[in-house]
Amino acid sequence: MKSIVKYTAIAAILYAGLVGTAFLIEANQQKKYLAQFNSYREAQGIPLLYSFKDTTSENWLTHIQNHPGLYWKWILTNSEIGTRIDFANYAKDQPYHASKSLFFANYLFFWDNYYAGENDVFINPLDDSTEVSLNIWYISKEFPDTTGFFCTLDTIDIHKPHIHLCSLSDDFDPDDPKTIFTSNLSKSEADRIIESWELDGLEAM
Repeated sequence: MKSIVKYTAIAAILYAGLVGTAFLIEANQQKKYLAQFNSYREAQGIPLLYSFKDTTSENWLTHIQNHPGLYWKWILTNSEIGTRIDFANYAKDQPYHASKSLFFANYLFFWDNYYAGENDVFINPLDDSTEVSLNIWYISKEFPDTTGFFCTLDTIDIHKPHIHLCSLSDDFDPDDPKTIFTSNLSKSEADRIIESWELDGLEAM
């Protein structure tokens, strides 16, 4: 009986240590992908992380605070839990880098954690009611089954953000920042659009 209690106590201590280590590693994971990760971004062609006005982070602690039972169950059963950090700028009347989001996958078995990728949104205001939104998704090589870039261009009603004012077009011109069409773009086309928008106010972190 004493042996059972002893081994149960040892197992409980080891498990508690695993949970504590997983929490510590998850809490520090996002820090690795801030400004010091810009050298990797530059090498891969990912838009750089500049200084943004607002930053919000979603991690295990925020998940547990919002859904305590659900996330404890996911953590203790080693389910994948998505976490993220979001950067945003205030709306401007000229083209600007509106937001960047970094995505991560986390597990109790922390050696399976990985950086999933990023999403950048660039906005070109056309007038008081419409704006062109350029999205660049980077899916990391660690993400299962797929990797690389996925880029889209869309024109949106500012007052009704879920209303898209676009249709596919064979004569889509990626050099024209006022194109009112949605299209899947190549990364080179997306880069050309950003360059043509002549963004300013970008400050390194």
